[in-house]
Amino acid sequence: MSDRHLVIAGQGRAGSTLFYNMLRHCLRDFHLPEGETSAVSCLNRPGNACTKRPFDILQMPRIAAAFAGRKQLDLIVTLRDPRDILTSRHRAVPGEYFYGADRCYHI
Repeated sequence: MSDRHLVIAGQGRAGSTLFYNMLRHCLRDFHLPEGETSAVSCLNRPGNACTKRPFDILQMPRIAAAFAGRKQLDLIVTLRDPRDILTSRHRAVPGEYFYGADRCYHI
């Protein structure tokens, strides 16, 4: 079992995109798909891979079971102060908080 899969998951708006983009420019010998991709979708891809999808954190038992004995699985969980998450903005919804007390966008 020499192939590896690095999963970046956690709370949305916690810096996972920034971190993933930095890895895309410096991580060698890894396949890094463009945009958010579930870890399970890359399971059958040979070689090393790294995926980023915050909500994969909710699927980790299923992901770990799927990867067992096939690839080494590493998990990086991004965290951020909840006050920063609640005041985070996204270019897709200008003038609105991305996560708020009364709504949450999923893009």
